[in-house]
Amino acid sequence: MIEDILRRIDQRLAALDIKESRAAKLAGLSDSAIRDIRRAANRGRKDAGVSTRTLEKLAPVLETTVVWLVSGEGPETEPKNSIDRKLRLLRPDLSETLQDQFDVLIDQALEKQQRTNQ
Repeated sequence: MIEDILRRIDQRLAALDIKESRAAKLAGLSDSAIRDIRRAANRGRKDAGVSTRTLEKLAPVLETTVVWLVSGEGPETEPKNSIDRKLRLLRPDLSETLQDQFDVLIDQALEKQQRTNQ
């Protein structure tokens, strides 16, 4: 499992022509974050893994999704003009809050549309 995730991370690093330390820094992680995951996996540690939070930070930098990194399913690349991707890169601390607010607005719009159609 962890080897598959690392292989997909390497695939995206190569596609973007970016070093793992640079990708980790851009994601707000330590510059050795990917290397540390790789080392733990190479040592055969049974607890070797990567947190969802780390993948959530790396995915936008690698222009992909957490789902693709973990499973290889879905599109490998995320559209470059994705507003959410840009927000996660620029202000990861606001991304979740704004997504929650966006979800509320969508729900309100859907409810209003349903009332109008009745």
